[in-house]
Formats: sequence, C-alpha cells, structure tokens
Amino acid sequence: MTSQPFEKIALAARVVEEEMKRVGYWSAEPCPEFNPNELYGGATFESWLQFEYLPKVSRAVEVLSLVDLPQYRVGLAALRQYDYHSSIPEAHILMSACFELERVLDAVHA
Repeated sequence: MTSQPFEKIALAARVVEEEMKRVGYWSAEPCPEFNPNELYGGATFESWLQFEYLPKVSRAVEVLSLVDLPQYRVGLAALRQYDYHSSIPEAHILMSACFELERVLDAVHA
C-alpha cells in the first residue's frame, strides 16, 4: 500500500487536533489514567481522543498499517457527545473533523 492514504489520515488527525485546540478542548495537563473497562477509559471524550485515540492514529500512520488501530466510529462518538441530547455549537466543526477522520480511516480499511 502506498503512503498516500496514510497522508490523508495524518491530515485528518491534524485537523481534529487543531480544532480541539481552537475550541479549548486540548489539555496541557498530563494524560489521565485510563480504565480499560469503562467507556473512554473513564475519562472525558476529549481526553480519550487526545491521549488515547489520536496517538494510536499517529502510530498507525508512522508504520503505514491500521492493524493495531481499533475500528472506532469517532465521528459518531463526537455526534453523540456534541449534538445528541443537547447541542454544543462550538464543537460542530470538531464533530465534522471527527467524521472526516472516520471516513478516511474507513477508506483504508475497505
């Protein structure tokens, strides 16, 4: 497989990171301890995204393989987080970025 699809994944992940920073969801605090038996490891969706999921995406891009990256509906998770029971308009661009990351990952998985 060429690296072009992985370049798209890297770009989509960077957009998610940049948007998290723009809306103030990116944390300068150290990574929380995750409990593998709880949703998002017992952390907030944003902490899980920053400290658990995006680093796994970065590692997958580095090795040009999605074998160790769980197929996760990160766009759907963002929708549930930001536009399900109540709407958080400032997070809608982040939600769209998560859907785009999910889309490019799905294209490589297919």
